[in-house]
Amino acid sequence: MSTMPGLRGCHARPTPDRTTPTAPQTPASEKDGRAGRSLMKDPRASALADYFYQRAAAFSFSADVNDAQDTARAGMALLDAAALAAQLSSSDVILRTLSEAGRFEMTPDRKAVFLETDELRAAIQRPLLGSQMTGYEILALVVKTARRR
Repeated sequence: MSTMPGLRGCHARPTPDRTTPTAPQTPASEKDGRAGRSLMKDPRASALADYFYQRAAAFSFSADVNDAQDTARAGMALLDAAALAAQLSSSDVILRTLSEAGRFEMTPDRKAVFLETDELRAAIQRPLLGSQMTGYEILALVVKTARRR
């Protein structure tokens, strides 16, 4: 399995040659006092997470109809990928790579939309239906497919 620098979450694997960039400082006025976390989130991370949530919903509907456990597991892996994507920082290599591949469209209200292609949809659906994948592997597959463009 390949590793991707910059991915944080339950399936992240450290990469020996990775240098950790310094996170930009968030002014105190923009922080949530309860946890000290920034309220400002990268809209691309939200858009990618939303995309995975939508795909997971489609798999869930399929699993309900055909009672296939493999399909249900695929939906769960997509939910895992969504949770990982939601945590990505603005400087993450995943967001940068997908941006460079033209996979995000920014809206006037400073939000983003993940732009799916036929190749991306096929890349996600085929392996998920054939073999079990983790959320981390799904993110890696999306980036790999977007780079082929």
